[in-house]
Amino acid sequence: MVDRRDVLKLTGAVATVGTAGCLEILASASEEQPPAYRDHIVTDEDGWVGFGYVDWDELTSISGAGAGEREYTIELAAAEVMHGYPLEGVLALTDRLRVELAGSGLDDLLRPYPVLEGLNADHPDREDSTSFDSTVDAVMTVNESLLVRGSIDVEEIAALVTESVEGDTVRREYERSGERSGYDVFVPVESDPSLGTPALAVGEEVILAAGGERGIESETPALETVTDDGDRAVEEIDAFEWLLSHAGEGHVVFGGYGESTSFPPDPREHWGNTDPIAESFSQFVDAKGAVGSLTFENDATTSAELAIDYQYDTIDDSYAAALRGRLASSASERSVTVNPEEHRVRATATWIDGGGDGGNESVQE
Repeated sequence: MVDRRDVLKLTGAVATVGTAGCLEILASASEEQPPAYRDHIVTDEDGWVGFGYVDWDELTSISGAGAGEREYTIELAAAEVMHGYPLEGVLALTDRLRVELAGSGLDDLLRPYPVLEGLNADHPDREDSTSFDSTVDAVMTVNESLLVRGSIDVEEIAALVTESVEGDTVRREYERSGERSGYDVFVPVESDPSLGTPALAVGEEVILAAGGERGIESETPALETVTDDGDRAVEEIDAFEWLLSHAGEGHVVFGGYGESTSFPPDPREHWGNTDPIAESFSQFVDAKGAVGSLTFENDATTSAELAIDYQYDTIDDSYAAALRGRLASSASERSVTVNPEEHRVRATATWIDGGGDGGNESVQE
């Protein structure tokens, strides 16, 4: 658990590109093409969905020491729901990576973790971390599954997970159990419920980790996250497609729809019973689904998007007014759009260091 604090800090150094202190940190998807990670998001066995996405390459690059000349710190206020909601996704995802991948040794593939103050205090990088030829571009959670995307050396990963680990109190030895849909599948020789020992499906672009009794089997939602056989959430749930289209691009994206494993979020696990944060997250209680994202545009500018789909007649005049007053109230620029008839809210905001409060726009459709 992160220490109970209202602010999480992303700390790093700005590389010099062109003019001094200028680093372009842009989302990988173009405006014409939706983010590729959407293809991995499938509904679970109950037809719902929960997911988290982190552009691991970008987030670790901008938060890594020694990247350049000028130090910077981006303060992210968890009580500001447009910060806190996607940050909840980062914390939940990182917790799962560390716990569920520890037994296989694949947690070393993710090092270094993003330098988030308070996040790494209890999990320092080990000095004997393994060096890899495989590289990681992005990490995801989709319902009960974990995905690591990048350039994967399948033979390298196979050698790592199947090596003898006698005397290691953390690692567990895996064995190859066959192939599923073009992926090499590995399972622990002896499963240990106290450690992360999920089944693994390893391909050249994705590593899938999925636990549970069924593990990775044909025609399961876990395997369908990396094949073309699953029910894509954006095709099955119109409201979820709307949520992603309005808030689904950034370096950090978090969301869900329905009674899923990730939605609605409970901030107490990571933030404690901090009143401002609990109050901020209370606006998800009557929501059917939501997606929030953060983009770190440079060392002085952070932008966020949030889209919420509410159940029933939640958005009356007073509730809409409260949302307009609360969402991104500290931002330099913001736009909040409320649609009471369709019970939907979408907001965009930009925080510029030293920019102060700026142009605020509130619209009722």
